[in-house]
Amino acid sequence: MYLDVWIDIKSIKGSKGSRMDKITWKALKMDTYPRITYSLKKIKSIEKTDSGFLISANGLLSIAGTENPIELKVKVTLLPNGDILFESSKWLKMTDFNVDPPTAMFGALKTGDDISLDFKIRVSNN
Repeated sequence: MYLDVWIDIKSIKGSKGSRMDKITWKALKMDTYPRITYSLKKIKSIEKTDSGFLISANGLLSIAGTENPIELKVKVTLLPNGDILFESSKWLKMTDFNVDPPTAMFGALKTGDDISLDFKIRVSNN
């Protein structure tokens, strides 16, 4: 089984405006590592649910050049039109990936170390 997913750092937008986005991109070392990547390594389990499946998967997540193993629980929903929706959420720490939480205004504005990795991927029949 092989699956790689990536997101361009520049597509990450926060609620604090473009200045803070640029500070975040710098903290994520965008010039050297322009993408966050996830490589699926193993499906641990698949459970049937009322609306689809729950998958437990192991993979490698790479942020700012640091790669760590993570386990994701992915909810798979089979939609009435035949599309498939994959959803997951995972709390991580920036410092686990050697990323210093961004600051602005000479340290007056700080972000926390905790971040949430959330995704929804819809696969269509068409």
